[in-house]
Amino acid sequence: MIPLDRLGFTQLRLGAAGLALGASAGAWLEYVLLRRLLSVMIGAHGPGFTMILRVMLAATLAVGSGVLLQWILPVAHPIVLAVETLLPAGLVYLAAAALLGEDISVRARR
Repeated sequence: MIPLDRLGFTQLRLGAAGLALGASAGAWLEYVLLRRLLSVMIGAHGPGFTMILRVMLAATLAVGSGVLLQWILPVAHPIVLAVETLLPAGLVYLAAAALLGEDISVRARR
């Protein structure tokens, strides 16, 4: 974490982000391995590969918009910066997921 803390842009440093990225990579690896083992034991299950790709694409677009906003917005108080960045990124995610055909409603699924 400490070596990556020297890298970054605006107020975001990559030290803590590096920890989050490592945890995310570990979680995805565990998901893939567990899903593979479970498919051997019980057969096909869970969300399809295309659904996972669509959600990942929507998330990537949202993260890209957040990073872009971090670059172009002036330095502000962290709470203001969070609202200026996270709200539009969340809206980009919802719009991208809807455009990619993902059901983003909160009703109970059966």
